[in-house]
Amino acid sequence: MSSATSTGRPSKMQRVATMVRFPLCLLLLQRVGGSSGCAAERDFDASLLQLPRADACRPNSAALEGSEASLLQLPRVAATPLDGGVTVPLVVNISDWQQIHSGVPIALRGITSSNILITANNHPDKAIESLGGAAGAQLIVLQTGPEWPGNLVKLAAYKAVAGALPAKAVVMFTDSDDVWFRFGGGAPNIFSRFLAMVSPDVDGVLAGKEVVISAERGVGMLGHAGTFTDFARPHDHHPSELPSNPYETELGVADTCAPRTAKFPRCLQSKMANSGLVIGFAGALHRLYDNTWNICDQCRQWDLSHGSSSLEDASDQNQLMHYLLTKPIFDGGRCAIDYEMSLFHTTAGFADQDYEYRNGSLHLTLPGGANIQLQAPVLHIPGNPEGPAIAAKLFGPSKVAPEGSDASLIHLPRAEAVTEPLVVNISDWQHIHSGVPNALLGITSSRVIVTATNSAGSAIENLRGVAGAQLVVLQTGPKWPGNLMKLAAFKAAAAALPAKIVVMFTDCCDVWFRFGGGAPNVFSRFVTLVSPDVDG
Repeated sequence: MSSATSTGRPSKMQRVATMVRFPLCLLLLQRVGGSSGCAAERDFDASLLQLPRADACRPNSAALEGSEASLLQLPRVAATPLDGGVTVPLVVNISDWQQIHSGVPIALRGITSSNILITANNHPDKAIESLGGAAGAQLIVLQTGPEWPGNLVKLAAYKAVAGALPAKAVVMFTDSDDVWFRFGGGAPNIFSRFLAMVSPDVDGVLAGKEVVISAERGVGMLGHAGTFTDFARPHDHHPSELPSNPYETELGVADTCAPRTAKFPRCLQSKMANSGLVIGFAGALHRLYDNTWNICDQCRQWDLSHGSSSLEDASDQNQLMHYLLTKPIFDGGRCAIDYEMSLFHTTAGFADQDYEYRNGSLHLTLPGGANIQLQAPVLHIPGNPEGPAIAAKLFGPSKVAPEGSDASLIHLPRAEAVTEPLVVNISDWQHIHSGVPNALLGITSSRVIVTATNSAGSAIENLRGVAGAQLVVLQTGPKWPGNLMKLAAFKAAAAALPAKIVVMFTDCCDVWFRFGGGAPNVFSRFVTLVSPDVDG
């Protein structure tokens, strides 16, 4: 078709054709005709294109030479950071044995970041909310099915992930909803601090180590005794097998422990490994999790059955600690527990009165009375009896440390306008009808792109950051439930958002945006075209 009328004014079809090929819907715009090629015709003024699959397109996925369309689909794992140096979270499916063994290596093939933060979760939206943007690292959320399959899945998934990443990449495996990062006021970056402390050229207890694990006082997962009956602990170790914490010994903390039959068995010293915070080089982490997996009977049975047996009701921490205590202990000295709380601090066993801000710094009183300035960039506050009181003491109602403090502990807000993509669970009727309105409460952007998919990672890969809009990914279960589900989910999303904001509903993985070279923004163009004051 011609690019303009003889008067130079675009035809009615061209003025409407901001998008090509159904299904793309921006409020009331209707389907229009489109091009069958892989690039825009020169001077065609559409803001968006939906293209055939990549095998029908030119290898570089770019517009025809001389075209101002500048078509681009973002790479699988974008190394380009968002504002503030934070990359886009990547959600990876680990819902079954096949996904872990085959899908994870494929999904991580394009990772280029040297600092990678990884968590396993059945609610990726919550994980992104809590960890998105933390430590300036690439966040990878390993998403299970809607029901949590058991803690041993972390061993399988972390083993697969570490084996898929470059051996020298620095990787941190972390819990999500109860982990807090310190920032600002001179608080160190966890990745930079790790590299500095494990350098063989420095004088320190972590020098030359390849993996560092958070220390904690709780020993309930160490052996059979205790009251944590919901987690099987096949390996029975006694707290006396754990080496003393040399740092706390020097500060006068006695190396004694409560009876293992106590409701929450604990030691005075932090000398137990906490599997919720682990950092190291990918190659060394793969060795750690591979060796731990291979001496876990329940794990090997799951592998032999290709995932048909269960990983539920078992403690990953018991398995990890068993391997660390197997001679040569601590993986032959490659691994270390963070006795000095230089990188991590796990609060289990401490109480809210043990923490205080003094001269703008966060201090901790150890058993026996010694008071230390807490240096750890990352805090783990498990939901044990003391957890809520400690969180309230440190953060207050706003979850932010007192003004003037260098701790500045924070969980990121639920939905920041046009920043991190927001992933919302729509895996069943209840989530669509109740969860969607709750999840979208915090949306403040006036421009919102919404897509529904069973692969949130692919949607974020293709659509994040485009058109200056807030991206909302409606995540189904692992199996696509059928296209009518989009009607239900889009209806719920539209009703939950402010009536006057502009919303674009779109497919995810075969939609392409034009930018640069004068290509119009689809939201601005829509508002202009539907204005009652224009002729069109």
